[in-house]
Amino acid sequence: MGFGHAARRLGLALLLTIAVLAIGCRVNAPVVPTRTFALSPISTTLSPSYDMVAADGGIFTFGNAGFWGSMGGTTLNKPIVGMAATPDGQGYWLVAADGGIFTFGNAGFWGSMGGTTLNKPIVGMAATPDGQGYWLVAADGGIFTFGNAPFYGSMGGTTLNKPVVGMAADPVTGGYWLVASDGGVFSFNAPFYGSMGGTTLNKPVVGIAQTYSMNPYSTGMYGADISWPQCPDSPLNPITQFPANNGVGVVGATSVSARVPVGSAFPTWSEAFATNPCLGSEFKMAQAAGAHVSLYTVLWSPSAPSSGDTQLFSGPEGTCASTAPLTSTAALDCQAYDWGYNIALAALGYSSAQGAYSNLWWLDVELPGNGNVLFGTDTTANDNVISGAVYALKTLGYQVGIYSSKYQFASIAGSGYSPGAPIWIATANTVSSLPSYCTSSSSFFGGGTPWLIQGAAIPITPNASSYVDPDYAC
Repeated sequence: MGFGHAARRLGLALLLTIAVLAIGCRVNAPVVPTRTFALSPISTTLSPSYDMVAADGGIFTFGNAGFWGSMGGTTLNKPIVGMAATPDGQGYWLVAADGGIFTFGNAGFWGSMGGTTLNKPIVGMAATPDGQGYWLVAADGGIFTFGNAPFYGSMGGTTLNKPVVGMAADPVTGGYWLVASDGGVFSFNAPFYGSMGGTTLNKPVVGIAQTYSMNPYSTGMYGADISWPQCPDSPLNPITQFPANNGVGVVGATSVSARVPVGSAFPTWSEAFATNPCLGSEFKMAQAAGAHVSLYTVLWSPSAPSSGDTQLFSGPEGTCASTAPLTSTAALDCQAYDWGYNIALAALGYSSAQGAYSNLWWLDVELPGNGNVLFGTDTTANDNVISGAVYALKTLGYQVGIYSSKYQFASIAGSGYSPGAPIWIATANTVSSLPSYCTSSSSFFGGGTPWLIQGAAIPITPNASSYVDPDYAC
């Protein structure tokens, strides 16, 4: 994909399946099965940990899981039956059998079923990937949604062989699975991989947990990336149907505005930050075509130390950016970190408003082809832009990847910066040659492992006069 075009990808695999046995430890109430993990905020390495919750609301933490409070010692109307963690591991929700919700740490309260007459008791919950909502599930398969949790269906009103005992959310599709005590699995906007329904079990099934890679693509998948040039009313490469694919789709959420004058160095935020006006429809179009959709945003450096854009002074390095001498290198480094941080947050906010969600976000780090100067020669400041964007996304639980080429990344970030994130390698080669780049270490950059390879633009059907960049999954 070229400057202002479409799509990125990068990531870090996560596979956590946690089984906990309470041995030699006396608790006041039975432990309720659960799972959670916390993220290390800046490094690209995940730091697994877990909490346990007992039926009386007591919380037990292990690893580096934080203790944010509990209901232990408090009289409850009904026992606790489940919990879920916030994306950054800095909080959690507890749910009781009557649908009551208890929030701790940075977990938001989005509503509950407490005080409402239920046909059957609540047996579990799951949080949305961004932590801005959650689902509750009842023993009859009824689903209750709160915050931004979408309703994709339920088993409520359906005769079940055995009661539902738990649920899990799919971070790729945004859907969910329910499981019954006989091992039957019910999927809603989530892939069905099989179940134990109809199989004789020694004991009933008591829960379900997703085991997943943050990489939604399997080796050999192919597809394309699109963005604003492919909008139906675009004068460039309008399309009305996502290209033929077997799983790969990337959609650009934000870019650098085409309004920036050619030759403009370090455009300001108001000059450059631009959104894809058809993000929502393109996202749905790619999903409808069967693609696993990831998203990307374009990065660029701020101008030399400045007192203008507020995005330079609001963020993790806000104090440094505001207090360091304005003309100092320290000021630019701090401002650059906040700049990248705010680009990522703005992209997330816009994509959420457009109904486009992915657990995988690509950061577009490239040299433009239209004469603009998006990154300066201070590679440390450029690195900080990238690091700030990575920090913003990772602390919210997203997988982060980098789109670039070895030459472009070295030109922008220097030879010593190695974030170690998955990479999406830009090439100008034919589709048939793309698989070879997956093992060609001479094309790798930033210490990353290739997840996607992009080829030269090709015409598509039925819009034969329009072009898209093809992509291959390693």
